[in-house]
Amino acid sequence: MYRRSWALRACALVGSLTLALVGCERSGTGTTPDRDGHPVAVAAAAPQLHGPVVMSGTYRLSTPGPQTVTLPLKKVLPTGDAVVAATATRPGGPWGYAPATVAQSRRAVTFIASGPSLVIALSLAIAPMVQDFETFFAGDADGGGTPVGAPSCADQQAARSGYQVQVSGSASISWCLGMHGGNRVLRMVNGLTYPLEIAHPGMPVTEAASPDSFRLTQLSRALPGSESILEPGQEIGYSVAAPASSLSQAGTEFDGLDEGLHTLQSGMSSLLDILIGFEAGGNGMLPAVMNAAARLPGCVHALLARNPVALMSGCFGPDDVVSIFQGAGLGTTGWLLAPAVAASGVAAFLDGEFQHIHNFLTRQEHYSILVGRTVACPDAAQVLTAWNTAPPSVRNSWAAPEAEVFSFQHISCWNGWVAAEPVGNGNGWFVFSQVDGLHLVPGSDMPEFTKDVCSSTKSPSSWKSDWTGPTDCSS
Repeated sequence: MYRRSWALRACALVGSLTLALVGCERSGTGTTPDRDGHPVAVAAAAPQLHGPVVMSGTYRLSTPGPQTVTLPLKKVLPTGDAVVAATATRPGGPWGYAPATVAQSRRAVTFIASGPSLVIALSLAIAPMVQDFETFFAGDADGGGTPVGAPSCADQQAARSGYQVQVSGSASISWCLGMHGGNRVLRMVNGLTYPLEIAHPGMPVTEAASPDSFRLTQLSRALPGSESILEPGQEIGYSVAAPASSLSQAGTEFDGLDEGLHTLQSGMSSLLDILIGFEAGGNGMLPAVMNAAARLPGCVHALLARNPVALMSGCFGPDDVVSIFQGAGLGTTGWLLAPAVAASGVAAFLDGEFQHIHNFLTRQEHYSILVGRTVACPDAAQVLTAWNTAPPSVRNSWAAPEAEVFSFQHISCWNGWVAAEPVGNGNGWFVFSQVDGLHLVPGSDMPEFTKDVCSSTKSPSSWKSDWTGPTDCSS
């Protein structure tokens, strides 16, 4: 079950709400402190950050082991600010960060120190951080293209002999069909700036994906063998072994995982931009951060759940952000960013952006590559056989159980789809597919058919009106 209360796990002051330390154990020492620290004022020292404000003097802790520390603030903490503690073993750093709670008077903070160190309190203005996060995210979300070279395939002429390739869609995907080890291989390269989920039933991965930057291996392994993730600039090879009179298909799949990966990438990139603005590091760290997110079990489960609520609770919870940035080698800098993702309204913003990305992706023409032996459009007898052998539940999605179909007429084909008008009781058009053998398409799959037909200028014009074909593209 996903944590619907993920925002309440931030160990920071958010607006006027002081959040407790419960749930912060993942970033702390893992040991319950059994003593109070006794900070002693020393010469000023602080991390050189642009944005966070020093709110306390500099103190030294000499007591060994985990300890609870209370620091007085120089002034009342402004409403809407969060506080983190900064610690270092020497004045020049490196500095680490820890969550802190604020006293009711707003003139002191308490946190857990892991041992002897220099300590100070820093305040973070949440509203500007949230504004930056949303601005950076919106600028990144619509993606674009990335320069990639076309894949190279050997013996392309031999691979095409007796085989056909049908390509639809306008996504920036390069491909070639060639021979390798006596077998046909379809190679694809993702030329977009965000990962894609590729569905390839009947086309097993025969050439592992090329070295990638995000290293989403753990996530890929959690997918069925008929699905794979193609990262920006990455190349992969699929084995083509379509039986006679059949086509195999590899194509984009916008069922929530693409949207989740795109949201995760844009969100982590935006948090890194904030960190870079603080001058706290993060340059060129997006691949490492995405890699760390894909290793976090809760984030992997959230991505596979394919919905924004799961994504917000499994990847963008404050403690998740801390774990991801720590796993990426950025130390405890995640605590500088946790107040932004915990702020009121951010979950709703990310939910809306997930939907925006979904709309952006689904507006793109579905990209598919059909490969197989040269297949003619089926005749009436073949279509009738496909109708008669379809499960009753699928036939019932097209006609009443008592309807009799004797034959089919006006059969036409495009891009693996087959449209045919039944002869018998009733009227209308039925849709079949030649992918993985000729079969009747369930009525529930008609949105995919309609999207393919209506988004392409190459589909039969007669199919685009329910007066002359199986769908209506006028709406």
